[in-house]
Order: sequence, then structure tokens, then C-alpha cells
Amino acid sequence: MGPGDASRRLASWFRESQNKGAFDFTRLKRLQMYAFDSDEGMQALLNCLRESQKTLEHVVIRDYYMSYDKVEGVLNALGDDSPLRVLRINIENLNLEIMELFAKKVPHAHRLRLFVKSVDASVSLFSSAFKRCF
Repeated sequence: MGPGDASRRLASWFRESQNKGAFDFTRLKRLQMYAFDSDEGMQALLNCLRESQKTLEHVVIRDYYMSYDKVEGVLNALGDDSPLRVLRINIENLNLEIMELFAKKVPHAHRLRLFVKSVDASVSLFSSAFKRCF
């Protein structure tokens, strides 16, 4: 059994527990969670975010680099009126499109920490501007 098997089993357990109503995240303010690498695990994470979107102020999603589509799913799960102030997330590729998405979806965030696997050339052109912003 490899690490992926353990992750899938944990994701399955978490999702089944959610389906049974074992967790109540409606008043959750802080969440630090590993983003499962399976579709089932990602759904479990998104359900948790949706359930607590009106109260979450601090979110850390660790140890998994997400594509644009998965980041968009996370931000959509948080909702448009999210009280989110702090977001830490890993992204596969930093580009202008994803920066625009963060600006649109989490405009009230005080702290945005991005762990980045690669940087798009379009962002490199503006790197001096980004250095002044962050």
C-alpha cells in the first residue's frame, strides 16, 4: 500500500462521514486541511468549504499543487460573500489569469500566501510590480 492508497482511503472515509452528517462545519472559522489528490477527496474539501463559507476567515490548504480549475472550484466553494481574511494555497502555475481570479473571488483577504510550482512568462514580465505588491 502506497501513500496514494492511504490518501484515497482517508478521502473516502471523510466523504462518507460528511454524507452521514457526522460533521457540522457551519460555524467553522479556521480550517487547515490537506487537499486530497483524488476526486472524492477534492469533493469532500469543497463540501466542507461550502458548508462553512459564511463563517470561514482563515483557510490553509496544504501539500497539493492545484490546477487553475481546482483553485477556481475552491474559490467558488467559498462563495462571493465570504468573510475570508487569510488564504494559503498551493498552485501549479502562477499566471495573470489566476491572479485575476484571486482578486475577483477573495477581494477582502488581508493575506494571500501562494506556494507556486511554476511561474508563467506573462507574470515574469511584471515581476518587479509583483515584488512591490507582496
